[in-house]
Amino acid sequence: MGLVTQTSAELPLLGAYEVSFSLNRFVKFIGPGLLMSIAYVDPGNLESDLQVGANAGYSLLWVLLWCTILGYVIQMQAAKLGVVTRRHLAEHCRQQFSPVLRYFLWVMAEIAIVGSDIQEVIGSAIALLLLSRGAIPLWAGVLLSVSTSFLLLLVERWGVTKLEALFGVLISVMVCSFAVMFYEAHVPLGAVAEGFLKPSIPRPAIGQAVALVGSLIMPHNIYLHSALVQTRALRHDDEAHKKEALVYYGLESALSLLVSVFINMFVTCVFAAGFYGKALQDIGLENAGQYLGEAYGPAMVYVWALGLLAAGQSSTMTGAYTGQFVMTGYLQLKISPWLRILLTRSVALVPALVVSLLTRNNSDSTALDELNQWLNLLQSVQLPFALIPVLAFNGSEALMGKFKNGRAMTAATVVIAVAVMLINVSGVLAFAEAALSGVGMHVWAVVAVGMALYLLSVGYVFLHSTAAAGLLPASIGWLAEEPGGGSSDAFGGGRFRRVPSRAVTPAGNLLGRSPAGSQEDLQERLLQESGAGEDAEEVVVLEGGEQGLSSLGYGASAAGELEAGGDEEAGGHAAGDSSRQQ
Repeated sequence: MGLVTQTSAELPLLGAYEVSFSLNRFVKFIGPGLLMSIAYVDPGNLESDLQVGANAGYSLLWVLLWCTILGYVIQMQAAKLGVVTRRHLAEHCRQQFSPVLRYFLWVMAEIAIVGSDIQEVIGSAIALLLLSRGAIPLWAGVLLSVSTSFLLLLVERWGVTKLEALFGVLISVMVCSFAVMFYEAHVPLGAVAEGFLKPSIPRPAIGQAVALVGSLIMPHNIYLHSALVQTRALRHDDEAHKKEALVYYGLESALSLLVSVFINMFVTCVFAAGFYGKALQDIGLENAGQYLGEAYGPAMVYVWALGLLAAGQSSTMTGAYTGQFVMTGYLQLKISPWLRILLTRSVALVPALVVSLLTRNNSDSTALDELNQWLNLLQSVQLPFALIPVLAFNGSEALMGKFKNGRAMTAATVVIAVAVMLINVSGVLAFAEAALSGVGMHVWAVVAVGMALYLLSVGYVFLHSTAAAGLLPASIGWLAEEPGGGSSDAFGGGRFRRVPSRAVTPAGNLLGRSPAGSQEDLQERLLQESGAGEDAEEVVVLEGGEQGLSSLGYGASAAGELEAGGDEEAGGHAAGDSSRQQ
């Protein structure tokens, strides 16, 4: 028996819930938040961390902390959407949006995933170069990164809990490696405390602050978290069970992101202690090992490389998960996880391989670091296309029922979203100004047109997301009408399409591989074994691949569409007349 206490748990944007906290029960929910937090310590983040430390010292540690807190709020919006509706963000976008918008959002999500994958390839290749003392050149390390992806797939075949354990090991390697660096660098703790407690942004460090925001809050992570939370068995006919799940997921995510804060802090502080205020050339992942060796000795190079390799490899599988969720959600297209990784990683290989080959004879090149910076900006640009829909869906009473965001919470999320997007756009403009200095007006004209198209795209997504969620004022409700009149199922001013509930993705099968045939075959077989009728409970596969039936209480009455404001309960929780549990 684990620790059981009665407590009132209050989490940001979730509310205060009375739950009986059980340590054993909490352990069963560990995993999704752990995988989600990996995006906060991937090679792209380490690139930003070391540049912040070298160029701004300890002054931006408070930005790191508050960006992580904002990221937690956004991630819990994604988790709440998945727990309450039992469908992840990509599935909701397919069901609620028109084909044009649906395919546009899918392309944007895939671009973000590929961009993140390129950073993982770069980080792993640099780590292999350092660990092999140059025996494995960058171009060879880029190619080797493909094989490591398939090795992780072999681990996944043993069950998702085994893979989650491996991620735990990789994160532990990062913590230990960077903690050793922090200790050996003799970082002044007083300066660290001041960096966290005294908000300030020196004018020369504005660029680093913006880059830090862009590298921490990533669009593909929103898709990932909304899907991962469905891998634990829940009684979805019971509101208390949903609240309990949200509390446990919220606690697990908070602890996981706290670990990420320490990892990012360790890296930032090491480079602040060693290089801030010194006349250095551009410093990044590509030459960080060289500078660390000169400042702290050769042993520090291997410690850094080990942590960097763990960051790159841990990010690999989460990218594969996200890609599969996005593809099946938007397109209802299921392909082999091996093929999915091969396609994604092949696209990611091209720019990394080209740059590494072109600079293989130039030991002072920072081309890969420049590519990393552009990729961080790419994530910033893509963020609104995932952030706006998830916030709009959480504000819909037709979809979320009693779990929808209230006015205060909606206002808070809107402020957060607008602030993050404005910071990201300003960062893109500042970076473009620096990168394009000295070019002709014709280039700036192209940039201006591109920015205008981007802002129009964001506005289009905003209007149709809020229209689908029923959040538009009645005075502009015509935006929810299809051409030719008539209310669209996709944009019908809050007329959310209620889709029949279905079995959640098996926890041991996150990449689409079914342990016993297709998902439909598995559900049919279990229903036959249970002797259940038409209103039978749905299939849930527990951690480790154990199969069973949860008392979901969703029956045939859940089929079809429920209009907002109809006779059904606003939440759309169409429970069956009875519930059974096996």
